[in-house]
Amino acid sequence: MSNKKGGLKFWLSAWLPVAIGVGVIMLESTEWFGADRTSGPLRWLWEALFGPVSNASWVVIHHMIRKCGHFSATGLSGWHGCAPGG
Repeated sequence: MSNKKGGLKFWLSAWLPVAIGVGVIMLESTEWFGADRTSGPLRWLWEALFGPVSNASWVVIHHMIRKCGHFSATGLSGWHGCAPGG
């Protein structure tokens, strides 16, 4: 594999992280990772780290965790090409 621009190593290093990121976003967009299925595990983790929360507070927290996750995953996928050397 060549390191020069246009070589296989160059293209893999440029696009493999993006392809993995898009794959993760696609997986998280399935019904397996819907809000009804992530609430329990995320609430368990949140309460293990920060203590118990009321049901009303959890609705808001869960929504914010999921939205921040979407924003971060999409941003990181696009940012890879802007990184030095990327």
